[in-house]
Amino acid sequence: MRTYIFKFLCLLNTSAQNLPHFLKISIARRLSLTIPAEPMVPERSPDASCICGATKYIYSLRKKEWVVSNTNVQILSPMKPFAKGGMRICYEVEEIEDDGSHTRCIAKLFLKTVSDVKEVDYFCEGEAQCLCEEFANNFNKAPFSGPRKPCISFLQCQVVRISRKDIPRAYRGQKEGFFSYRTMDTGEVLFVMEPKLGGQFTKYNSNFGDIYESDKRFKTEAEIESRRHMLHVAEAFSHFTLVDSRGSMLLCDLQGVNDLLTDPQIHTEDGRGLGLGNMGMEGIEKFVSNHKCNEICEGMGLRPLTGLVWGPPGDANESNVYAFLRAQLRQNSIQPPKPIAEMTEEERLEHALRLSRLTY
Repeated sequence: MRTYIFKFLCLLNTSAQNLPHFLKISIARRLSLTIPAEPMVPERSPDASCICGATKYIYSLRKKEWVVSNTNVQILSPMKPFAKGGMRICYEVEEIEDDGSHTRCIAKLFLKTVSDVKEVDYFCEGEAQCLCEEFANNFNKAPFSGPRKPCISFLQCQVVRISRKDIPRAYRGQKEGFFSYRTMDTGEVLFVMEPKLGGQFTKYNSNFGDIYESDKRFKTEAEIESRRHMLHVAEAFSHFTLVDSRGSMLLCDLQGVNDLLTDPQIHTEDGRGLGLGNMGMEGIEKFVSNHKCNEICEGMGLRPLTGLVWGPPGDANESNVYAFLRAQLRQNSIQPPKPIAEMTEEERLEHALRLSRLTY
């Protein structure tokens, strides 16, 4: 900015030779006070929280469509992740409601080690969560002959988009932290948002057949017994999903607090869609080889999986409620950056082109 002052003084010297010297100095001093040497950036901690306008997408099983709304999200520590796993990194955020109240949530983004992450990958994660809800509803309604009927539920999954123009200026272009995780195709920040769970978080099984029999953080006899029961429920639920979908889908990688689960993975017979962790038949076969039926499986009348033969995939999918729901979700896998009614003709055309390039 001092360069501009110098140029201005040069202009004064060439176009106003008779201007008094003291006046030139006065003008220069005034300019030096109003035009800073560096761009005006507010003094702030490098990890200060910030609030962004965002678009939120929630899939309604009742309406069979994504419901789009505007919201505000506060990223509490943009440079400090809350947790990190094999595929995702998590940050603490708060959704700010219209009445000013704050809901503590977790934002989950794909790690940079996961190559070529696109917008559709986040909606596939949302798609998987919707199918989980349908599986859970049917599992909870299924007949059970044991003394303690199992019941599970999943956190509601929301896909959130922060467009490039809504990223705070101080965080644009950063190569680290929350705002550096952008999709390869749109350059926008997308993430899956869930309410933050309170209580002891634990994992019951993995997406590759592993079973976590114990967790050292559970100390008392009552805690250990409660977790053992939930482990058996989780294993029976995975078993149920494979049977109920007639071999076309397996829901696994179950984790959460007590019977409230989150962040599951679905393997499909064709290995396509439903998130980047879909390992297809390899993941299904790994679960089948490791699974041991327990009292929950027996109480639900689930037959052992070893040697079980499924019908042809095409026949199974024709009247499969899960395959039907999955097909409906696929049609809406890429959502517009804002409601269609608010989009310009140019924005609608751009969205249509993105849909035309979608492949599974």
